[in-house]
Amino acid sequence: MHILKTVLYPIQAVANLYDLYYALARNKMYASQGRASTNVMSDKVKEYFIKDSILSHYYNKELQDGKWNHMMDQPHISYTYWRGPEVDSLPKTIRLDLKKEAAMGVAIEGSASWWPHETKRLSYPN
Repeated sequence: MHILKTVLYPIQAVANLYDLYYALARNKMYASQGRASTNVMSDKVKEYFIKDSILSHYYNKELQDGKWNHMMDQPHISYTYWRGPEVDSLPKTIRLDLKKEAAMGVAIEGSASWWPHETKRLSYPN
């Protein structure tokens, strides 16, 4: 059973890291479109960041009574250049001050354009 948990950690950790960066990308795109869900994605980034530390803590301290302590300690979140950061840090997200009144907007999934902001005609990708 311990071997399964030892192998499971890298899978869970990389899946969580992917979710974190995907939520971060959506946060930035949604902010550019003025979407209310910008703040939801900001919260998701923080949620995944916390989950990463929980996963790492379990692997380092609890799994097999700490047998693998420090094996997965290398910082891996918030790289900004080739040399890794000294510690993991919560990526910077965008939060919007939402208006009390909602306004309708349309965006096509995968496109940064949104209407009525966009001046060209709305069309679906081929």
